[in-house]
Amino acid sequence: MKRFPVRGGSTGGRSGRNRSIRVERFFVHVFTTVILLATTSIGAFAGGPNPPIPIDRTDPHGVRRPPAEASLDPGFMQPARQTAKASPTAPAWEFLGVWGGDVDIVAASPTDAGLVLAGVGPGNLMLGGLYRSTDGGATWQRAGYQSMGQVPVDAIVFAPDGTAYVGTAWDLWKSTDGGETWVQHALPSNEYWVRSVVIDPSAPSTVWVGVGPQVLVSTDGGQSWIDKTPPQASRTCYSIALDPTDPDRVFAAYSDVYASSSRLYFSDDGGSSWVDRSAGLPDNPIFDIAHDGDRVLVVGGIAFGNQPFGVFASSDAGLTWTPLHDSSWPVLFLSDVEIDPLNPNAILLATDDGVYRSDDGGASWDFGVGGTGAMTIRSVRLSPDGSGSVLAGEETRGVLLDLDGDAGFEASSTGINELDVNSTAANPLDSQELAIAFQGVNRGGIYTSRDGGATWLRESCPPTRYIRAVFSPSGVLHAISSGPTTVAPEGVYRRDPDGTWVHLGPDQGSLYDTDLISLRFSANDAQLVFAGGRDSGSAGYEAAIWRSSDAGASWTRAYESAELYRMVYDIEIVEDGTDTEMLASWVALDTLGGGALRSIDGGSTWDEPVQGLPSGAVPVALSPSPRGPEVFFLADYGLPGGLLITEDGGATWTLTGFAATRVWDVACHPTRADRVYVATDHKPFVLVSDDGGDHFSAFDDGLDSAGSPMEINLSRDTPPRLLLSTWDGSFFRILGNPPPRRPGGRITP
Repeated sequence: MKRFPVRGGSTGGRSGRNRSIRVERFFVHVFTTVILLATTSIGAFAGGPNPPIPIDRTDPHGVRRPPAEASLDPGFMQPARQTAKASPTAPAWEFLGVWGGDVDIVAASPTDAGLVLAGVGPGNLMLGGLYRSTDGGATWQRAGYQSMGQVPVDAIVFAPDGTAYVGTAWDLWKSTDGGETWVQHALPSNEYWVRSVVIDPSAPSTVWVGVGPQVLVSTDGGQSWIDKTPPQASRTCYSIALDPTDPDRVFAAYSDVYASSSRLYFSDDGGSSWVDRSAGLPDNPIFDIAHDGDRVLVVGGIAFGNQPFGVFASSDAGLTWTPLHDSSWPVLFLSDVEIDPLNPNAILLATDDGVYRSDDGGASWDFGVGGTGAMTIRSVRLSPDGSGSVLAGEETRGVLLDLDGDAGFEASSTGINELDVNSTAANPLDSQELAIAFQGVNRGGIYTSRDGGATWLRESCPPTRYIRAVFSPSGVLHAISSGPTTVAPEGVYRRDPDGTWVHLGPDQGSLYDTDLISLRFSANDAQLVFAGGRDSGSAGYEAAIWRSSDAGASWTRAYESAELYRMVYDIEIVEDGTDTEMLASWVALDTLGGGALRSIDGGSTWDEPVQGLPSGAVPVALSPSPRGPEVFFLADYGLPGGLLITEDGGATWTLTGFAATRVWDVACHPTRADRVYVATDHKPFVLVSDDGGDHFSAFDDGLDSAGSPMEINLSRDTPPRLLLSTWDGSFFRILGNPPPRRPGGRITP
């Protein structure tokens, strides 16, 4: 799938994620196709007080959201890693960058000034996890992995004695030793996803949780539970709040993000009876509630389906409500509210447009405080030590920290390697220049490094989801955006010398009508470019190859499949100096099959040779071999999967000796004719062959903290570096002498 960097970058891979509940990445796109057919949408889920983040209905990728780049970003340099660069003889993989990820909840201990916990949630589909800091958020380590695994964390709360409770997609967890060890508390419910956890301030062993539609309470620290669910409740309980002056006065918020409906219930007898206090509130989702003893505040709203809410206050237990927002607000999509317990006039809001703050009880507001404007903030918390420090969870940058509540937020995510990296590319003219393409649910971007990954700069491209970063042979950086189109058009973007990004297309309409995944530049003709993917939305769902003879200024459709729900995953050129022969791989998104395409007229027309492809093959990735210009390898992600080779430019294919393993990506060493690397979606994630692909041995030392690979690529360093993009960041390995191959060392599932 990855060509030599001198030939213009990298293609292939796939958007999506999975977690401890295994969801194969390839089937994410298939599942999305089925969802589109049904005109419904998958939600990726956050919670705690934080909302789920449904996917933009107009965009078929399962991944994140908007508007212009934050003021914190221009010139914002982020350190890549704590360890120094590897020596040329480094035996293992190392983390390359960039720290961060989708932090949905962050909370500090009231008894230990340095202890902070952060929950990574929803990412895409089912990945996530818990992180722990013992130095106030300066550095982080994964916590609870041996017990919880990689599961979304949506709620974190500390009891006054420092006991920590964490709500996850798989039950409630408790720690009494500062988060070093965790004990699972199964709940008496048919549901598992805990969205809200609240501690009674007057009785630290009394714990309230919202799990599915249920409200449960324990008076013994989670050992036993009483069902306090409102009888009229349906939907999902996203937030619970207690009156700090009278814990029998309880509010519970229920929402359905797909049905534009919500209900707020109130109890004055500890949940024995409930009344509906939704009158006067919008019927859009409610995601958080806060109570200061005099007033209750509720916030909500979500960009998905354009469901605004804002912030409302009540001083009479919800009998009447007063909006604290007005029509001048930049957004009315809010996920979290925090009231300063030492000063109830100080209110913080987490919004899709940064942190909003009021110091006069909500009479006036400052928007995007601390440089957070246009960031998607999921959680905001004041430090319990009374210092005024503010911790925020952001959708891609991870944890943000404002040490005095006024100086401005800085990224504080070193050690959180949860950024969903789709692509890592090296400039063929300067191997120290790297680019990372990443995405969340409805948001993403491009990071670049000029020093081999020691530091990273967030590019000023539109903050959409990016599935590919590609340097042209002349060293010009390009990227493929997959929307949302409400932020910026999808398609190919180019970075110009002045740092601005130009949209090149191809553009078939104002909605998400072109779904691209691969980009290939000619090494001989700087004007010749190919883009592969499919039509989408009103344009249909056929596989497509686009051709440009003017460096992307204009495009013509060179290929369109006759069948629906097909997608071109990768494109290669036979580099014999003529630009005559090309080949491509395509995947069927409805039948879990695929095939290969070939052109012998410079990519103007394409036919479909299938000689040698096994039945059920899912060809996702191509890679040229230094054996000769017409030799390519093909990664088969089907069942049983394997690795194929062609020696005639894609006219015929044969299986190598490596079979019965689903291969996600393939790359060839640029000078070692028989050395081939493959990436799979199960451990060992990376394998190496020194006999042309017949036998493979594990090549994944140091990848224990990595998620499933998205792309494998090579830089032109001396010696070269192997670059691996994963769901948990980008990794590199310097290639020295080949490891010894075990006799008969074929890896099978």
